[in-house]
Amino acid sequence: WYQFKIPVQNPDKVIGSISDFRSIRFMRVFMKDFKRPIVTRFATFELVRGEWRRYQHSLLGQGEYIPGDETSDSKFTVSTVNIEENGNREPIPYSIPPGIDREVNFGTTNYVRQNEQSLELTVDNLIDGDAKGVYKTTDFDFRQYKKIQMFIHAEKLLSTDNPEYGDLTAFVRIGSDFTHNYYEYEIPLQYTEWGVNNPELIWPEANRMEIILDELVQVKQNRNVAMRDPNSTIRLDKPYSEPVGIAKVSVVGSPSVSDVKGILLGVRNPKRLGPSSSDDGEAKSAVIWLDELRLTDFNKTPGWAATGRVDATLADLGRVAFNASHTSAGFGSIEKKLSEIPQESVTNYLVSADIDAGKFFGEKAGVKIPVHVDHGQSKITPKFNPLDPDIELKDDLNTYISEKERDSVKDITNDITKRTNINFMNVRKERNNSKKNNNIYDIENFDASFAYSHNLHRNIDIEYDEQKTYRGGLGYNFNSRPKNYKPFSKSKSLKSDWFKLIKDFNFYVIPKVLSVRFDMNRDITSRLDRDKSFGDIITYPRYNRVWNWNRNYDFKYDFSRSLNVEYSAGANAYIEEPTIYPDKGTEEWQKYKEEVWREVLSFGTTQNFNQSVKITYNLPLRKLPLTDWMKLAASYQGLYSWAASPKSVQERFGNTVENSNSKQLNGSADFQDLYNKIPYLKELDRSSNTRQRPTSASQRGGPQPLQPEDDTTNQKPKINYAKIIGEGFVKMLLSVKKLSVNYSENNGTVLPGFTPLPDLLGMNFEKTAPGWGFVFGSQRDIRADASNNGWITSDTALNNPYMLKHTTSLSYKINTDFLGLFKIDFNADRVYASNYQSYYRYNKIEDEFIEYTPMESGNFSISYSMIKTSFVKANDDDTSPVFEQFKDNRLTVAERLARENDAWSGKYVYDSLAAMNFPEGYGSNSQQVLYYSFLSAYSGKSSESVKINDPFPTFPIPNWKLTFNGLTKINLIGKLFRSFSINHGYRSMLSINSWQTNVLYNPDSTSNTYESTSNYITPFDIGVVSIIEQYSPLIGVDFTMHNSFNARVEYKKSRNISMSFVNNQMTEIVGNEIVVGLGYRWKGIKFSMSSISGSGKRSNFNSDLNLKLDFGIRDNKTILRRIDEENNQVSAGSKQYTLNFSADYMLSQSLQFRAYFNWTSNNPYVSSQYPNATTNGGFTLRFNLAQ
Repeated sequence: WYQFKIPVQNPDKVIGSISDFRSIRFMRVFMKDFKRPIVTRFATFELVRGEWRRYQHSLLGQGEYIPGDETSDSKFTVSTVNIEENGNREPIPYSIPPGIDREVNFGTTNYVRQNEQSLELTVDNLIDGDAKGVYKTTDFDFRQYKKIQMFIHAEKLLSTDNPEYGDLTAFVRIGSDFTHNYYEYEIPLQYTEWGVNNPELIWPEANRMEIILDELVQVKQNRNVAMRDPNSTIRLDKPYSEPVGIAKVSVVGSPSVSDVKGILLGVRNPKRLGPSSSDDGEAKSAVIWLDELRLTDFNKTPGWAATGRVDATLADLGRVAFNASHTSAGFGSIEKKLSEIPQESVTNYLVSADIDAGKFFGEKAGVKIPVHVDHGQSKITPKFNPLDPDIELKDDLNTYISEKERDSVKDITNDITKRTNINFMNVRKERNNSKKNNNIYDIENFDASFAYSHNLHRNIDIEYDEQKTYRGGLGYNFNSRPKNYKPFSKSKSLKSDWFKLIKDFNFYVIPKVLSVRFDMNRDITSRLDRDKSFGDIITYPRYNRVWNWNRNYDFKYDFSRSLNVEYSAGANAYIEEPTIYPDKGTEEWQKYKEEVWREVLSFGTTQNFNQSVKITYNLPLRKLPLTDWMKLAASYQGLYSWAASPKSVQERFGNTVENSNSKQLNGSADFQDLYNKIPYLKELDRSSNTRQRPTSASQRGGPQPLQPEDDTTNQKPKINYAKIIGEGFVKMLLSVKKLSVNYSENNGTVLPGFTPLPDLLGMNFEKTAPGWGFVFGSQRDIRADASNNGWITSDTALNNPYMLKHTTSLSYKINTDFLGLFKIDFNADRVYASNYQSYYRYNKIEDEFIEYTPMESGNFSISYSMIKTSFVKANDDDTSPVFEQFKDNRLTVAERLARENDAWSGKYVYDSLAAMNFPEGYGSNSQQVLYYSFLSAYSGKSSESVKINDPFPTFPIPNWKLTFNGLTKINLIGKLFRSFSINHGYRSMLSINSWQTNVLYNPDSTSNTYESTSNYITPFDIGVVSIIEQYSPLIGVDFTMHNSFNARVEYKKSRNISMSFVNNQMTEIVGNEIVVGLGYRWKGIKFSMSSISGSGKRSNFNSDLNLKLDFGIRDNKTILRRIDEENNQVSAGSKQYTLNFSADYMLSQSLQFRAYFNWTSNNPYVSSQYPNATTNGGFTLRFNLAQ
């Protein structure tokens, strides 16, 4: 057998444009240039990848070399040897190193021993001073371990070789890289003679590498100490070596065992140092085995932690607290890994005091001055030097001679954070007399706050990071319960209900809420990074100063009980300070203060301004006798906001103003109050309510005496059928009890490039911009005013769109109750939303502002009805009669659309998709034709009657929910059932998730057509239209018997139909579900059981047992229907059966026992999915801690 290894990273040649190995589709082997035909057996062809990779860079040692040595013909092979395949290897069999046991795999039926193997490095003709190796990348912290160990075997490659001890050496490099920052540990190799099979000789003691990590660190520390000598020639970037026993330890750069990124294992032919050296300087060959590279002897140094807290209460003045904690290095919770244990000591303390300084003024003064003061420090002392993370700090300090040097190192290596806070929050005077009226000038309406915070942080990277924070606030808050004045309430001449509107006339004099608040926040941050380099680098501190000023206003005024106004506004500004922060007491400091005060007195530079005005009015319909059964509330809210652009582009691109308004009408009618106004209707409604009451003997008060028969006449009264029919019809009308209608309209405008700055109420009084109407929500187009008056920028690079937003929502509900037996609730909704945007900017050529690329988009939904096609069944082959009707409707709809279009030529053209003639411009795949044909077919309307002039229907068709509770009025049923109801519900909704105007459509030229389809261009592009229909349930029965048995049976039906005009495909999801639920409460179940402790004491239980059984069948199917293909494909769905059973029993007030069993079976309709069933059961014990 021949084994070929092909290094894919180094191809002989590259054919084509391939540049990497990220998209390899084929691998082929070619055999050529054979002199005669041969027969080969092909064993395996596979990709091989190991964790260890050949190191491709030069590893030549220091010394002189003959040109060409770097490109010598030395051969280096990497492979593996293992006990299973190489246990009988010649000339030396592979064996497991002494003390190593083969692992056993206990996860199989028969215990199997794992195949133990080693890494094999073969060097052939390795020149003097050269080395070869393999490496792997890692990310490890070795500081928690003491040693690295590895077994090494060496043997000669050829029988003619006569190697000596030390001819080759083995070495290990660890560090962040293998050229500039690494440790190297090197030992001479002892060869094993051929023919030996003793494991102790195959893996000789002299070749067992044991690296004590502290020795590596000590060598680096010795080098660092030597480099402090000004006359030293030792360099950081050159190898520094020291002998450690028979080994040689070298260090380059600043490696650390705390952050090992790579490990390099190699074999070296030591460089002959001179003629007197015993080294022959010849090339060497050998086979090297490396096994069990491992970390041993982990650190067992313990850690400790302590915490303490002291609280002192100063009577009713306040409290003082002191708490401190200390955690030493090596202390960690039990679940932490060895590498996660902290390597630093942390000491914290905090002193805090909370005092009510208002107590010094006495209780009657009502002065509240909450004061909070705290000071704390957090000190982190690292165990290791942060600049040399594998050298312990105490050892590094011992290398310094003077105490001053040691203190300096301690000062920069500790991580210290100091915090100081002083707060005076919500300083105020409280009212002593709660019965006294609030006055607008009361001092109690004011409050003030001040906070100061100082944080100072320094560590090995930062000389100082100081942050000072100042917070100040001043507020005025007037809240009152103003008196309501009714000037005509005591007028005797206005007693009539017709004058109730005048009699109840009322008004308020003072506002309800008046609030003003100013908050200033100032942050001053300074930071200086520490220079850790060996050179002299000048570093400068960095400063960051932020001074914000937030202002908020709130005003609420009730003109009367039915009319009120609310106004709120907020402004965010900043105080712009000079760039240079001068020293105090200088002339520059005086100028600095003057400039800052000038900025403060001008209220700063505004960043954002927002305001809201809301007016609510309840129409006095309840005050008029003819309309007191109705309610109508109207409200208007106007929003306005001004947002500044970034300062760097504000002058060019201006700012952004936005406004919106919301109009709402909420009306309701209580028809019962209307019926009571008409005596006949009131009496008829009362008699209906009387007849429906139970009339059993028990409810009449017991047995009733028999009435004597009237012998005067035996004539039966005549039945007035007209009266019965008429009263029945009137009672049907009286079943309508309540009606509510809600309408809302929201509009908004966004105008970018606005240059004026806001003053009071958001207006710029100098330019009267953007106008009083705009700031209070008016939607009048102000672009012409803005461009004519210079309110918007003329920069042609402005790329923010002008936007208009519009949303209307309509909903109504009708509640009916017929004789207390039938209850039907109707509800309907309609939502229309549109968003218009365009780019309104200056055109230099035309010398005017022009609107570019106008576009309108939105969404739409409305209550709809598909009840006419709800029960049309699909055929066995999944074809749908409704879908076929949809396709048949296309011709009629196309003809109607063509007749409505004056640009239609009157011609018909052959449509290959429909295989018939269609009007020119209205083919079978026209979006308009498909949309209206879809609505016609699935709503059950005729294609001749469906509206084709508006894609958004106007009036929402109501959905309903019906409940019938009248069966218990029958004596026989009432004796068996405590409650018995029949339910039915219907919901349907038409939705257009997204629509947008067609940029190709021109209303002045309706003859334009699409080039690809020759259909007329439509004004709207609709992506997907969907109709959802749900019977939840179609029919449902829910009853509870007097013996606590209850049952629920429901049959649900649903359809979800989506028509995509992108690919002319319809997705239909049909669902049917039957749910049967049974329940029974078994009252008073008693039993007892012995105590678990074995004391002989028995516990008695007495509670109800609740049994529940639910069974369901759900049939879901998703069908894809293509319009241009006779294809009805089932893409998803399944028939699902479920069975759930549970039993609950309360063992006590807080302990519940529950047993359950659940079973689910799925039978998919798609062949790519498999039938499956899930069964689970068990019991739970729930303990409620809240009881």
